[in-house]
Formats: sequence, C-alpha cells, structure tokens
Amino acid sequence: MSDGSPERRTLVLVAGRAGTGKTEFAKLIARELRWPVLDKDTLTRPLLESLNGLRTGNPHDRESSVYLQELRHLEYESLMDAALEILENGSSVVATAPFLREVTSSEWIEDIRFEADVRSADCVVVWIESDVESMRSRLTSRNAARDSWKLEHWADYLKQLEQTPEPVTPFVTVENSIGAPISLAAQTQELVRRIAGPSDG
Repeated sequence: MSDGSPERRTLVLVAGRAGTGKTEFAKLIARELRWPVLDKDTLTRPLLESLNGLRTGNPHDRESSVYLQELRHLEYESLMDAALEILENGSSVVATAPFLREVTSSEWIEDIRFEADVRSADCVVVWIESDVESMRSRLTSRNAARDSWKLEHWADYLKQLEQTPEPVTPFVTVENSIGAPISLAAQTQELVRRIAGPSDG
C-alpha cells in the first residue's frame, strides 16, 4: 500500500560535444526505460532558424555573438521548461543537448537539481565522450547545415573543444568512440541498472 508520498522520478541530462552521439544514446536510454525523450534541436530548431535568419541572416548560425548572447539561452530555457513540465505531470524524462555551458555552471546545475527535487525527481547527468575522428565522422555523415562551420574550421573548432571543461557536478561517463571496447548497448544497460536501482526479485 502506498504511504501517500510521491514516487521519485528521474531527469536524465545527456550532454556532450557535437558529434559524440548524444541523441543516439538518449534514444537508447529512453527506449529501455520507456520514458519520453526531448532533443533540443527537435524542440527548438524551426523557431531558432527563423530567429537566426532575422537576426544574423544565417538560419544555421551557431557561432556568432548574436546567437551566443541573445538566442542560445532561449533554446535551453525552452528545453528545460518542457522537461520540468513532464516531471510535474508524473513522468521521468530524458533531455539531450550539448549543455556545455550548463553542466559546467554550478549555479545552473544546482538550480536544475532543485527544480527537479521539488517535482519529486532526481537529476542524473550523462557525459558522452568520443574521440575527435569519431566526432568528425558523425558530423560529416549527418550533413547538417548547423555543423558547416565546425567542419570547415575543424582546427579552430578543436581548439574550442580543448577549452571545454567536464561537468562540475557528479556525472556518468559514456564512451562512444567508434570501436570503443564497451558497446553503447552495454553502457546503456549499465546506466539503466543504475537508474532503476536494485531489483526486488
């Protein structure tokens, strides 16, 4: 019999650099747990491209000061508002985006953990790692306009990545290089076990 206390839910944040395979992993986790998944690009891209076109003349801009200072935070606010609303309505959720600024900000992560907790949810941060050749291969294969600058200025982009710290909060690392010694499926199952906790059986 229930004691009347709300069941704890989980907010999984799947973070990492472009081309590490975040969306792939987020979908695997969501499928295993039967939870909804929110992808920042899917959720915000049409509106962002329209705003980018109006403000910068380039719908696919992800590098200009206009995007970084005026538009980027709106994407993340929209993503997290949707994720918190799902928690509030009784379901766990997986949210995926680079989160490069967010999970390296103590203030941001503390706020999200607080917002999750008041909705009876725990927050799990997953950091996807991948070697640079695997990342470049994925970016080339997906052939997305938003990645054009990265691929055309690969050396400069790698310098940016070198300056990106790891999350400042406890996190789970997933290695998603092509040819990684542990398969993505096996790492998915391990994370599912950690999230689900010990079996009653």
